[in-house]
Parts: sequence; structure tokens; C-alpha cells
Amino acid sequence: MLVLKKLDKEGVMKLKPEALEDLWHLEKIIKPGDLVSGHSTRKFEAESGTDRKSVRVGLKVEKVEFHKGFGKLRVLGTIESGSPIEYIQLGEHHSLDFGIGDNITIEKEKWMRYELDRIKEAQESIKRPKIAVLTMDEREAELFMLREYGTEEKGKVFAFGGGKYTDERKDVKNKYFGEIHDLLKRLDAEKIIVAGTGFEPDNFTRYISEKDQLLFKKVILKKTGWTGKSAILELVNSGAIDEVAKESRFADEAKVIENLIREISSPAKKAAKGHAEVQKALEVGAVQMLMVLDTNLFNDRARTEALLEQAEKFNSKIMIISHENDAAAKLAAFGGVAALLRFSVSW
Repeated sequence: MLVLKKLDKEGVMKLKPEALEDLWHLEKIIKPGDLVSGHSTRKFEAESGTDRKSVRVGLKVEKVEFHKGFGKLRVLGTIESGSPIEYIQLGEHHSLDFGIGDNITIEKEKWMRYELDRIKEAQESIKRPKIAVLTMDEREAELFMLREYGTEEKGKVFAFGGGKYTDERKDVKNKYFGEIHDLLKRLDAEKIIVAGTGFEPDNFTRYISEKDQLLFKKVILKKTGWTGKSAILELVNSGAIDEVAKESRFADEAKVIENLIREISSPAKKAAKGHAEVQKALEVGAVQMLMVLDTNLFNDRARTEALLEQAEKFNSKIMIISHENDAAAKLAAFGGVAALLRFSVSW
């Protein structure tokens, strides 16, 4: 994320997303009631036919949508300002689409500390390596990119014929490995973790070392007891992801939620789950880290912002958990709100 204009006294900041993850971060920062400005093309009927004009539009936000498949952030709302004014109809509903490299201006009545921290995090995230995870066994391989918001599936390859390979069936094995190789070559990744069960991850790594030395330099072999997304969670919990990338939002969120589940089950129970318990813990200054599911910022905005403001007063850490992270389902079971505590609280 590039900051084109730092936050001023009027609550205005101008930003430029530099990566797909930046658009995702912006979805968590922009909220209903904010003012967002950007360029748009509006269509008009003229004597010569349909005409298009480039305009700058300022919207009072009603809804924000991150479309990762299209690499777009869509902001919907009503027009508050714009230029040229003759092409703007104030109060009309409109949408602005932002992509990588587009300038976006955000104005808020009050910026929360966690929102500013998120912008700093986005500025730093561009330095992190792009990591892919290939999980495989004798029958199936799945490829994922690790994004800030979770895992992105990039393809599957099947070893038709299945079972253990014999000398007579080397062609099946070579075809299987060859298709995986083709998939990896099209991937924009700096590091590729190859993981899974049995001997196949080792066999494939050896195949790549002989077939493609350039790709082999990106490969890191890790053993797991699972394949698919379960293997990724295993890699996160074992610290293998952190070994490859010193910082990862996806891994951080997953680890924090696992810590929460452990604390809930422990005798000390230095954790709170659900709105009522978290509210009480905040009132006595016990919250070390507040966790809120991102969808709560829209679905239960008033109560969620009240919790966030209380957390900031007590200097509690705040983590907004992406609903796209596989581990987020555990937080959703508690109403999307939970906390790790400094000390135990009696309910």
C-alpha cells in the first residue's frame, strides 16, 4: 500500500493499492458513512448517441465488496460530490471500482487506531515473499497461494490409475508429475512448500530437481500427516509457514484463534467468548487481545465499534479476522467476537 497523502486534520487520507491484498485491507478499513473519492466513467445520451465522460466522484459509503477473482474493490453509496459538476447528480446511487494502481481518497469522521495500524501492515506486507503450498499424495495434488486473507486455490491434479506405481506404470507417474510441474510454472510465487503424506512429496521434489533447477530453487519440502487445507493448518501450527515468511497475516490469524481455543479449554481460562463475556472483560480492563470477525463490522456495526473503542481505551491489541480464513469458523461460532485476557475473569 502506498500512502500518497498522509492523514490530515480533516480526516482525509489518499492511498494507492499496490497488490491484491491491499484491496482486501481496504475492504476492512472502509465502513458505511465514510466518504470515498475516485475516478469513474459515466454514460450519457447525447445527440450523436451514447457518450462517456470521465468524472471524479465522492461517495458516502453504504457497502464495500472485495472481488478477489476480478482483482477489484467495489464501493457503493450515494454521490456527495464530484467534478465536472454538470455530469454529476448529487444524491444518486453510484459505485466506484478500484484496482491495483488506482488512487483512492478516504475521509472519516474518526479514524480508529486499528485502521491506521492496518494501513501500516499493508505497507509492510509488500515486502513479504509470495508463498505457495503444494499438498500431495499418490493420487491427488492441490495447489494453494497463501494470501493475507487466507488460502486461494490454484488448481488440482489427479493421478489417474491410482495405487502404488510399478515399473510398468512409470508413464502414469511422469504424467502426474508433469502436470503438477506445468501448474507450478504458471504460478507467481517466490517460495513453494511441497507437503503431504507418504513418499510422493519426496519423489516429486527429486523429479523437479532433475527437470527444472530454476523452479527447484523455490521448493521447500515439509512432511505433514494430511493433504489439502488440513495440511496448511498443520504447517501453520508447526511454525513451518513462519520459517518461510517471517510475517504472515493468514498464519497470525490462525495461530491466534488456536490460542483462543486452547485458553477456553484450559483451567485458567484466560479467554472470553461472545459479546457478553467480552464486554465484561473490557469493562474491567482484562482484554489483552480483542478478536472480531470482519463481517461484524457491517452486520453488527454499532456494537462492534463500541467494543473496538473500549479496547483502544485500554490499549488492548485488536485483530480483525478475515471470514475467508479457514480458522474463522471457530470465531464465528462465538458470534464473531472473542478475546485473550491478561487475567481470568469470573462470569
